[in-house]
Amino acid sequence: MRAPVAQAQIVSLRSGGVTAALTLVSPLLKYSAVKLVGMTDYRIPIHQESTFTDSLRDPDLHALHVYWDSLRRGGAIPLRADFDPMKVPRLLENVILFNVEGANRYTVRIVGEAVKEVVGQNTTGRRAGSIMDEAAAGDLLEVLDAVVKERAPKFRAGALYWWDDSKCPRKFELCFLPLSRQGAEVDVVVAAIKFQRLRS
Repeated sequence: MRAPVAQAQIVSLRSGGVTAALTLVSPLLKYSAVKLVGMTDYRIPIHQESTFTDSLRDPDLHALHVYWDSLRRGGAIPLRADFDPMKVPRLLENVILFNVEGANRYTVRIVGEAVKEVVGQNTTGRRAGSIMDEAAAGDLLEVLDAVVKERAPKFRAGALYWWDDSKCPRKFELCFLPLSRQGAEVDVVVAAIKFQRLRS
């Protein structure tokens, strides 16, 4: 995880012409927010910092990667029809399934209950990154684009911080795996995320 940003910043969120000013008030990434009523395109009040990693530390995520790798036929991308989430039951609540619609265009098809609980929303059917701030959404799309372009798994680790201190900060580890419906192009990306509370 990168060192916390010490410099004060202003972040703005717009929704229906309304702007919410969010002020970074300390190097510990604690945020204060102006609460607004009637925001129609609500974005989760989360700041995230993450980096690519070379391996997975969480045993459940590691098991998912091993299972995915076992489905490869001669090094090819596993078929979506062959991928059975029930083979890794401990991760069912942590899975996110993305449909690939083109460069920088992904739709969330499935979201596990553990993910919904942490972010506070069900993003099924929405564009990937649609409820994140611009920086976080950009990071997510960068990872998904890399998985599709390189036709290879990507691992990421970092931490989540809530601007309004409504929840305890959490460390997370993410695994992104490419799948194909026809065996050629990557048109599905399965991801799984594990959270761990951080002491404030």
